[in-house]
Amino acid sequence: MRIRSAIRDEDGSAVVEFIALALPLFIPLAIFMANVQHDSSIQFQARNLARQVARAYVTSHSEIEGAQRVRILEDTFMAEIFNQNSEISRPSIAITCSASPCLLPGSRIHIDVEIDRTDGRVLTRVSADEVVDTWRSTT
Repeated sequence: MRIRSAIRDEDGSAVVEFIALALPLFIPLAIFMANVQHDSSIQFQARNLARQVARAYVTSHSEIEGAQRVRILEDTFMAEIFNQNSEISRPSIAITCSASPCLLPGSRIHIDVEIDRTDGRVLTRVSADEVVDTWRSTT
């Protein structure tokens, strides 16, 4: 008799039903949230890279020194931040100047950074603008 009454007893059945129905819904949600966080982190780091490249370039003494600084920053970000993810290819950095030569006082420098996945799909594109100091010495 005790077995029959234990089988008919519904104590704890709501917990079992909740786990059986809700858990399969929470797993995809957790995976989605992790992917969103990962992509947001990469986009934040890409924005940071673009901003740092713009600053390094406009504070350099020549365009050659600016290009060297950009390469150092790219290598540093690749080694310390983007290298943690094997799905990301090396960032492509494009520098556009409003004047020629680029580092004339008051000229605007525009930086575009694009990060692709290793399968070729674009992960993020960001840009940054910086103005060369107006009081900069041209000598």
